Amino acid sequence: MADSHRDEGVSALVDGRYDRAGDLYSQAAYAELAECEGKGRDTFDTEGRGWVGYALDALVVAAVAYRVAGATDRARNRALQGALVAVDQRDNVRSGVLAAACEEFVGDFRVVAGKTEAAAEAYDRAAAAYERADPDDPLEWSTAPLLHAAADTISHLSRNTSAAVTWDDLHGPAPSRVEYLTHRAGFRKRRMPAILRAVDEAGRLHPPRGTTEHNSDDWVCPDCRTNEVNWIGGEVVCLDCSTRMERP
Repeated sequence: MADSHRDEGVSALVDGRYDRAGDLYSQAAYAELAECEGKGRDTFDTEGRGWVGYALDALVVAAVAYRVAGATDRARNRALQGALVAVDQRDNVRSGVLAAACEEFVGDFRVVAGKTEAAAEAYDRAAAAYERADPDDPLEWSTAPLLHAAADTISHLSRNTSAAVTWDDLHGPAPSRVEYLTHRAGFRKRRMPAILRAVDEAGRLHPPRGTTEHNSDDWVCPDCRTNEVNWIGGEVVCLDCSTRMERP
């Protein structure tokens, strides 16, 4: 049973009700920003680790869901809203690493809005900002809420492609060097436009990946007959095609 706007949004994605999913993910973002749902942290704490990332992630998903639904004006509006929040955070956080991650989100929103040149510029700014910050422990920073949420975003959207993005894909092989973070920006610059094209071509946005089980004895997909399970947002769906699972 859904217990938040985000969970209800997941159910709407499973049902293919993308306009409704856009509404619910928008509400999830607003609730996160108001600190009354989700992580319940101070999203505008300039000394913090970037809890606003989860609201930004929800706004990206909302914009893409509206895009799939054909609600182009609402998709553009959410992308513009998200970019404004990300820029506001970029200009106010104390950490250069978090400022760089905000630029990653700006790039994502620009891609969704169809502004590919502006998106590329934002990703380049992100890479440069990570270089300037040059943190002592890039691996630790990659798990900060803002960066983790941005990783969740591209992982979710890429589920519509033949090659879903993994953590290692996004970060590369050098966790002790700044390239572990700069790689994120370059990877997004290369992959996000193609990921959005894949969503457009499919006319479908899968729910995110949650807790999974392979070769389950307890569940089977009524559509593709696999027993690969994805538990997410109170739903039990097929990991492959996102149909609700049934007992065998």
